[in-house]
Amino acid sequence: MGGAVFYVGKGSGNRINFHEQEARRGRGDAKGEVIRRIWDAGEQVIRRKVKENITEDEAFAIEKQLIKQYGPENLANWTVWQQDSIPDLHTALQVNLYLKGDLRDKIKDCMALDDIPFSRISFSQYVQDICFQALQQHVDQKLTS
Repeated sequence: MGGAVFYVGKGSGNRINFHEQEARRGRGDAKGEVIRRIWDAGEQVIRRKVKENITEDEAFAIEKQLIKQYGPENLANWTVWQQDSIPDLHTALQVNLYLKGDLRDKIKDCMALDDIPFSRISFSQYVQDICFQALQQHVDQKLTS
């Protein structure tokens, strides 16, 4: 463990303590697992606020920059990653608004099969990744025909 960053998140209020509370309850996501491993090693989770009293847009921009800095593959909060794209809140909200009903439920089922915990951001990222892959296949097919 040794002080490595394992999670980056835009928080508000007392959210900085939320993940440890969830880990104590046995929550089974990646963050909870890492927190329990830290405790099992006799260490404490170190929490740090990077900035306070900023707008939500500023907070998302900083979160996005830190995720890129630490590498999403090294963080417990990003399980889907494709082509350096981190959805912002506005994109995530748009994707969640437009994809409703049966299609949304089927996408969530696919995420569950891929062991990806659902959130608005992870849902948006998942959809973006699928769209990117489909576009890449389409372009490759057209240009090789």
